[in-house]
Amino acid sequence: MAETTRVYLLLGGLFSSDGYVTSPGMLRVRTLVQENIPESVFKTYLWGDFLECYNDIIAHQADKIVVIGYSGGGHKATWLANGYYGDPRRYLAKPRIDLMVLYDPSPNWSMMPIGKNVKRAINYYNETPLMFGLGGGILTGPNVEIVPASMQHLAVQASETLHQKTLEYIKELS
Repeated sequence: MAETTRVYLLLGGLFSSDGYVTSPGMLRVRTLVQENIPESVFKTYLWGDFLECYNDIIAHQADKIVVIGYSGGGHKATWLANGYYGDPRRYLAKPRIDLMVLYDPSPNWSMMPIGKNVKRAINYYNETPLMFGLGGGILTGPNVEIVPASMQHLAVQASETLHQKTLEYIKELS
């Protein structure tokens, strides 16, 4: 049986529950993937539900796994990749992630370095987020590619250029 490509999107937002209101541009990625890779499975989560997302990923480790995070969803994606859930004394198993794409993750101080369990990681690093200290997160670890961007933090989620790049990265994986 062929591997399924499973794409998990962690939305941004100041409080997590506002993710669908503050991150509507990220839903364009879902549309692009569903139109161009119809055999894939796409799930969307609020960043506060990253443990639910983690459990879903762990349950499907035989498939190709893609994690996309915008803003707060980007920093929570790094927690998910590390099996971290908030208790510095205990960690869960690190899931295998074939591709991680972070759109201007935020806040930078909350991000964690990723390990070799993430096979390829793309960080759309916003050099000038202009959003009161939000955005501008830099992903560190092996297999990380930094793609510079220069736009207002809220505009990153609506960048068709970045969405098309993300689609191409997922197609390469599929």
